[in-house]
Amino acid sequence: MTTDLKTLQAQRDAIKGQLNSFDTFLSTFNKETDLIQLQLRLQRLMTVFEKFDSICDNLDVLDDSVDTFATNNTLSNQPTQHNSSGNSVVTNSGTDGRQSTSSAAKHKLKLPSITVPPFDGKVENWLSFKNAFTEHIHKRDDLTDLGRYQCLQSALQGEVKEKLKLFPVSADNYAKAWTHLEKVYGNWRLQISRHLTILLSLPKQDVKNPKSLEILADKAILNYESLKSLGVTISQEIIVQILQERLLTDTKYDWDKSLKRDEFPTLDALTEYMYQRAALQSLSSYETPSESTDETGPPAKVRKPDNKTDNKKGAHAFNTTNKKCLTCSGDWHPLYQCKIFNDMSINEKSKFVKKEKLCVNCLKNHGKSPCRFGGCKTCGKKHNTLLHFPKKNETQCDENSEKSA
Repeated sequence: MTTDLKTLQAQRDAIKGQLNSFDTFLSTFNKETDLIQLQLRLQRLMTVFEKFDSICDNLDVLDDSVDTFATNNTLSNQPTQHNSSGNSVVTNSGTDGRQSTSSAAKHKLKLPSITVPPFDGKVENWLSFKNAFTEHIHKRDDLTDLGRYQCLQSALQGEVKEKLKLFPVSADNYAKAWTHLEKVYGNWRLQISRHLTILLSLPKQDVKNPKSLEILADKAILNYESLKSLGVTISQEIIVQILQERLLTDTKYDWDKSLKRDEFPTLDALTEYMYQRAALQSLSSYETPSESTDETGPPAKVRKPDNKTDNKKGAHAFNTTNKKCLTCSGDWHPLYQCKIFNDMSINEKSKFVKKEKLCVNCLKNHGKSPCRFGGCKTCGKKHNTLLHFPKKNETQCDENSEKSA
């Protein structure tokens, strides 16, 4: 029961992290570029609601203490509040303003508020814009074609808006303007090509950044679903493989550990893992920094030298100005981020670290100063996760651990 309780509490904390990440996204929201992403996240919050309620109910059953009940009761309103906040942002960015038919009939030329995402002329955004505009504006029977044309103009941005200057605003020109946009941006082959290009060129993560991890998952889902809407079937395994190759080394390592040997993961499973990981990383950024860390980044605090002698011994360990990477000879970067180092076998990595007289725990040279990095993620001993040997070589792990002390 204790294990079940801890698992549920961890799941609850992960969702709290997702909500904190959503708060951060809202605080930096740009209606010109982030509206589609906001709508995707609001849809995902509906799934979070169901999970959150179920987790809190199970926690109440397993732990009937007053503190647990009070905590769950306080948190139970947060998903709804976040959903309300998100919808308010959507409304302020272009409200749906569903006015009564009688009111609209009196003001035919008054622009109705809309929820369609603005169209900026990017081919990959055409399908989402077209579907939203057709549903919310084109099909409305309380609007004249003149009103629809005004709505269309207000939803366009940049050079695409300039294209409509070919058609002066009038009821007769609405159909002509819409047909013109479909000819320019509705090219089926061009849309497919663009969505495939975006998927194949998704950026590789180069730093530990929760937001970039979420955006990576968002782009994969958005373009995959767009291709499906265009009638193109792509194996999920291909998208999963593309995403896996874009993950940071430690993120991919933890993901691989969670998989069964003879089962290829689904796209839903991978993106859910990415969202959860981003949420936990975001949650940790709200906590007090600890001196303990791992190979995913530098220590939270660097020990200040106690005296001049110690300063002379360890100064070179933290001064990276004009230094080169020990393995690839490129501009300095942490050893755990070096592709050449990561491509080495564990034995080769271990020999290299010993040869360069680096700490086997943090992979740096800090002289005789005690290492303040956290231990191995796999076994908890005092060596870097990248230097962890399988069980048959556990003796080697022990030797590494002793030398890092």
